[in-house]
Amino acid sequence: MDKAEKIEQVLRDSEEKYRKVFSTSRDSCFLFDLETLDILDVNTAASTLYGYSQVEFLRMKMSAVWAQPEQSMASMREMVNDEITFIPLRYHKKKDGAIFPVEVTPAYFQLNGRKVVFGAIRDISERVKTEKDLQFKDFALDHSADAAFWMDPQGRFVYVNQAACASLGYTREELLSMRLADIDPDFPVEVWPQAWEEVRRLKVRTLVARHRTKEGRIFPVEVTANYVIFSGQEYNCTMVRNISDRQRLEEIARRSEKMSAIGQLAAGVAHELNNPLSVILGFAQSLARRVPESDPTADPLRSVEREALRCRNLVQNLLLFSREHKPGFSLDNPVTMLRNAMSLVEAQAKVKRVEVRKEIAPDVMSVEMDTNQIQQVIINLCSNAMDAMPDGGIFTVGLGREDDEISIRVADTGSGIPKEIRDRIWEPFFTTKEAGKGTGLGLSLVYEIVQKHHGQIDLESEVGKGAAFTLYLPMSQSKQLPPI
Repeated sequence: MDKAEKIEQVLRDSEEKYRKVFSTSRDSCFLFDLETLDILDVNTAASTLYGYSQVEFLRMKMSAVWAQPEQSMASMREMVNDEITFIPLRYHKKKDGAIFPVEVTPAYFQLNGRKVVFGAIRDISERVKTEKDLQFKDFALDHSADAAFWMDPQGRFVYVNQAACASLGYTREELLSMRLADIDPDFPVEVWPQAWEEVRRLKVRTLVARHRTKEGRIFPVEVTANYVIFSGQEYNCTMVRNISDRQRLEEIARRSEKMSAIGQLAAGVAHELNNPLSVILGFAQSLARRVPESDPTADPLRSVEREALRCRNLVQNLLLFSREHKPGFSLDNPVTMLRNAMSLVEAQAKVKRVEVRKEIAPDVMSVEMDTNQIQQVIINLCSNAMDAMPDGGIFTVGLGREDDEISIRVADTGSGIPKEIRDRIWEPFFTTKEAGKGTGLGLSLVYEIVQKHHGQIDLESEVGKGAAFTLYLPMSQSKQLPPI
C-alpha cells in the first residue's frame, strides 16, 4: 500500500470513528455551516430531544432551534476568536415550541473549504429546576426564625442560614469552614458517624442538645434532624431552636408547683403548732411576770418565753409561705416603706460592722403593695447580705423607677453565690448556713411575696465579689389582677 492509500485509509478510519461517536453520543450533536447556518448533520439524540426527524433537520438552519438568536450568534463569534470553549446556559426551542435550557460545547474548524461548527448540546432542564429549588430553599430558610444547618456525611456544614449565624456569632463563611463538632460540645468528631447513621435510619430525629457561640457561651437547643437526598447527594438537614426561655419558664412552673405543695404542708404544720405553742407562750409569759428577778427560775422562764416567741415567728413565716395569707394591697409610698424597713436593719448592721448605703431616686411614685410583706422582703435580703459579710463590708439598698415599675436593689460586697446553687436558693428549707443559724425559708418567702405582687426578682453574683438582688414591682396591681 503506497503513501496515498495509507492516508486515504487513515481518513476512512477517522471518519468511521467520528461517525460512531457522533451517532452514539447521549448529547445532541449538530454539524452546521457557520456562515449560512445550514445544518449539515445531526445525530439520533438530537432528533429525540427536539422532535424533528433527521430529514427535517437537514432542510433547516441552526437558528431555527435558537430561542435567543442574538446571544447564540454572539457566542459563535466568541468561539471563533478563541474566547470561549463552553457555553453554560442558552435557551433552545423544540418542534412543538417548548423552550428549554441547554449547555453547549462548541468546536470550530475548516471542512472541505467550509467554516463549520460542531456543537454537543445537553438538556439541563432538571439541573436548572434543581438550582431554582435550591435558591427557593435558601430564600425560605434564610428568612426562618430558627437556625438551619445542612451537613454532608462527614459532618461538614454545606449550608447555614442567617439565623444560624446570628445565634452563634459566626459569619456564614466561618461556619461553612466548620463541622458540627465545632459548635456542639456533645458531638465530637468521633461520635458523628454514629449520629449520621442514626438519622439516616430514622429519617427524622428530634433531641435536646447544646450549642456553643463564638464567645464560648453554651445554650440549650431543640434539634430536629432530617435525612434528605437533594440532587443525588445525602444531607443531614437540621433545624435548631434556642430553648433557653422555654426551659426557664418550665423551671418557674416546676418551682411554683413544688412551692405550692410545700406551702400546703407548711400550712398544716403551722396550724398544728399554733395551739400548743400559744399555751406554752402564755404560761411562760404569765409565770415570768410573777417571778421576781432574784428568783433562780427567772432566767430559765425568760429563755422559754424568748424561744417560744422565736417559734411563733417561724410559724408565722410558714403561714405566710403557705399562700393562705393573701396580700392586702394599698397605695403606699415606697420611700417611707424602705426607710421604715431600714430602721430595723441599721442597728444590726452597726453591730456586725457593716456599712449601709441608700440610693433613692427622686421620681419614685406611690405603689399598690402589701407594705408589711415588701418590708419583710427587704429585711430578709438585708439580713442575708449581712450574713454574707461576717468580717464586715458594705451593702447598698437602692430604690428607683423604670417605666411602670419600681426597682428595689440590695447589693453586698460579700462572698457571692456559687453558680451551681443559684437555681436552688429559692427552694424552701435550702440553706448553706450552719445548723441553727438559718431555716432556709428566707429567700423562699421573698420569692413567694414577689410572685403574689406579680413582680420579678433577679440575681447577679460573682464568687468573691458579692451578690445583688433586684426586685421589680408593678406600679398598679389593678393592671395585673384579673377582673372579679
